[in-house]
Amino acid sequence: MRSLGEAHVRGIHIDWKAVLPGTDRPAVSLPTYAFQHTRFWPRSTGRAGDPAGLGQIAAGHPLLGATVHPAAGTGLLLTGSLSATAQPWLTGHSVLGTVIVPGSVFVELALRAGRDLGCDRLDELTLETPLVLDGDTAYDLQVAVTEDLEVSIHSRPAGAAEESWTRHAGGILNPERGPARTGLAGPWPPHGATPLPAEDLYQRLADSGIDYGPAFRGLRAAWEHDGEILAEVRLPESETVDAGHYGLHPALLDAALHGMGLGSVFSGPDESGSGGSVAFSWSGVTYDASGATAVRVRLTPAGENAVAVEISDAAGVPVASVEALVMRPVSADQLGGAGRVSRNSLFRLDWPEQPLPSGEHCRIALVGADCWDWAPWLDSGEHSGAFPTPRALAEAVADGSAEPPEFVVTTVPAVAGEDIPAAVSGTLSSLLDTAQSWLHDDRFADTRLVVVTRRAMPVDPSAEPDLPAASVWGLLRSAQSEHPDRIVLVDIEDDTSDVSLLPAAMRSGEPQLAIRAGRLFAPRLVRVEPAAEPGFGFGDHETVLITGASGGLGRIVARHLAETHGVRHLVLLSRRGRQAEGAGELAADLTELGAEVTFAACDVADAAAVARVLDDIPADRPLAGVVHTAGVVDDGLVESLSMDQIDRVLRPKVCGAWHLHTLTRQLDLRAFIVFSSGATTFGGPGQGAYAAANAFLDALAGFRRAHDLSATSLAWGMWAESNGMGSRLDETALARMARNGALPLSVAEGLALFDATHGLDHAALVPVRLDLAALRGQAGSLPPMFRELVPPPGRQAAEDSAALLRTLAGLTEDDRRRTLLDAVRANAAAVLGHSSAAGVDPERSFLESGFDSLTAVELRNRMTRVTGARLRATLIFDFPTPARLAGHLLDQLDLAAEPGASPAADSDMVLAELERVGAALPAAVSDTASRRRVAERLRELLQLCGPSAAAGGDLESATDDELFALVDDEFEHGVETA
Repeated sequence: MRSLGEAHVRGIHIDWKAVLPGTDRPAVSLPTYAFQHTRFWPRSTGRAGDPAGLGQIAAGHPLLGATVHPAAGTGLLLTGSLSATAQPWLTGHSVLGTVIVPGSVFVELALRAGRDLGCDRLDELTLETPLVLDGDTAYDLQVAVTEDLEVSIHSRPAGAAEESWTRHAGGILNPERGPARTGLAGPWPPHGATPLPAEDLYQRLADSGIDYGPAFRGLRAAWEHDGEILAEVRLPESETVDAGHYGLHPALLDAALHGMGLGSVFSGPDESGSGGSVAFSWSGVTYDASGATAVRVRLTPAGENAVAVEISDAAGVPVASVEALVMRPVSADQLGGAGRVSRNSLFRLDWPEQPLPSGEHCRIALVGADCWDWAPWLDSGEHSGAFPTPRALAEAVADGSAEPPEFVVTTVPAVAGEDIPAAVSGTLSSLLDTAQSWLHDDRFADTRLVVVTRRAMPVDPSAEPDLPAASVWGLLRSAQSEHPDRIVLVDIEDDTSDVSLLPAAMRSGEPQLAIRAGRLFAPRLVRVEPAAEPGFGFGDHETVLITGASGGLGRIVARHLAETHGVRHLVLLSRRGRQAEGAGELAADLTELGAEVTFAACDVADAAAVARVLDDIPADRPLAGVVHTAGVVDDGLVESLSMDQIDRVLRPKVCGAWHLHTLTRQLDLRAFIVFSSGATTFGGPGQGAYAAANAFLDALAGFRRAHDLSATSLAWGMWAESNGMGSRLDETALARMARNGALPLSVAEGLALFDATHGLDHAALVPVRLDLAALRGQAGSLPPMFRELVPPPGRQAAEDSAALLRTLAGLTEDDRRRTLLDAVRANAAAVLGHSSAAGVDPERSFLESGFDSLTAVELRNRMTRVTGARLRATLIFDFPTPARLAGHLLDQLDLAAEPGASPAADSDMVLAELERVGAALPAAVSDTASRRRVAERLRELLQLCGPSAAAGGDLESATDDELFALVDDEFEHGVETA
């Protein structure tokens, strides 16, 4: 058979019916190519490896990976990690709806550290901060022991080197074990013990807020005897595999305490009874044996809210003991803030001053009548004319009456009138027409559009912002994401001195700038410390109004205010009011929490309707807070957006917020909170209308504060909430966001941030969960806004586009086409989240492969970086398959027909690169250290040109100033004559 098989694969015909007579099974046609297989192994969050290779010792523990004995001192450090993915049994310990690591885990970690130092007794261990498990987030652990045997346990999110460590527990180890124990030998249960019903224990605990999963439901039987509780506890079979690696499995130790919830011995709150109490302080803990899976337990009162614990095996031999365990009640507020507000989840925009760049003149064209009078303030060498529209400029360039500009400057016209929502719509309409005309005209492919606003940005947080102008920034930040390096936003305060700095702003390389009193400022995302004592202070008699109450976030906030902040009167606005889906269930939940609920069917964009709702609030229940969550989404790229789409999004956001502001500004509100979006800060592609509306909300909060009114705008990242706006995103979109460093906020994280922002002295905050590791991976292409969080990388070996062009220059046309196709497929695979380019068919359309308008923009941006070519956002629609796109790129790059056909090609490329470097030099040498490094590199490069490069002077002996003077001279005169 083997010989026949070998003959078959070599193409020899085999009569298989003759070989296998009597077989009626049909033959299967096998593929003629090698099998293609893709691996789908589950990805572990654990980090395997040999600690010895890192100079460490393996800890041999399920929660600890390595032990470090410091060279100096007699202390000890153990490191490890835990997560709900690696240790799923931990998710079975939920207190008041929050999964927290049980105190028994910290006892286990402390005693494991003590074992390495010959300390078998934990004199005391106090739990200070709960360790909350959020979703699949992994946490790094450190267990540190000082030379005085003081032990502390810390954690932080895995891989988050910029995060501070959170201290969860601290205590003292002791090398003295104490007196020997006799265990629980003898008849079991002892004579006269009264059985206790335990069948419904875990249901009663769940009803009281302590919800145990399978791993923790170990109580099998219990008795009351002589003022003590006796119990039998067993680990479930699924957890016995690892039991031998623990001193005492934490789930077993935790379950040993559950008998406190039975009988009449322990009447106070405890971890197993009502009241939501948890272990707080452990004293005199020793382990006598390891690996137990089934134990006997004796629980004895040891003072107020305290218990002594004795644990033995089935033969009565001692396993562990606790001299005293003190329980302490815990509230939802405490758990909500327990490590929830990550250092990488609360931010704001700061506006630090930037150095004024110097350099060559740049050609500027002014477009629009509102900026024509700026010409006298611009250097004559920089101003190339003023034109009414982009089309007029393009025609002037085409007929030779104007030089092609590098920058097209336009401004946002002021819209008169007191109707602010109408002014916002009118301003956006005017700007949208200009931006779309410019984007659609290929004659502007090599120019940048500079949009100038007045007082739109809060460089001075106390200044009153221009609300319509602020909305422009939201729209155009999205346009910047869709068209990188093509749009610049500049905010000014004065038409005279500020305008004169426009050329400097354009040379800075910053995509967003503000000019104030002759100085440049640029936005930077910076961390914000959460409020030390979060809380709103609403009184029992006060009312809070929530808009968008039928939406996911509105409902979540309503429940949170009632449950956590004790709000007793809620007015819930939505278009359908009590008829909205789920309103009945929400009303029942809120009533059970002690709140009185009033539903109002109201279009928040209708000022008269909102006024009627406010008038109906009883005087003895005055309005004390407003939470504006209402909003709709109508996605679209800026190039294709219509004003109908924008106005639809503006109605609930802008009109609603403005009406709430004007109708409540005479009230002394404790809170006026508007839900904005991170899209307005980061510029989400395809979210121009939504970003514009939310930018208004950010500015409105500043506007109110400038008038001494309470206000906070929260520019949320995406919530992992099934009914929220994030529910519209598919797996590809979520993967794209994760690659870009944006992770969804859990409901618990979001509510903790909601609380942590109140009372902070900032009008606009950005609560968003950032993955800094992912951001660092793309540091070279991040907007400057992130530079405070992720510093830009140093000099790279080569730009992607330059490297590709050099590769293509040495290839035949067929090989160039193949190389470009490989690049297209690789980048398309990355956008779609495929593991390799093999998943992208060259002849299958992008749309059939799963692309949409947003992924199309991401692929266009990637290919722009790779090739250096200006490409339209409609790229994949104009060239619908990878093969056709590769052909288009080959035509666009305008390479020499064959390698070696154009000897000057390489030198032209070098000269072009040198021009770019020369333009960037002034900004790059702003300090002595950088000037010295750049000068040294220039000397090295000039030496590569051979002996003639040093003619007329010795480069080695030239000063830095002489060298830069030489470079300046070469760029001013030499390049034109090269």
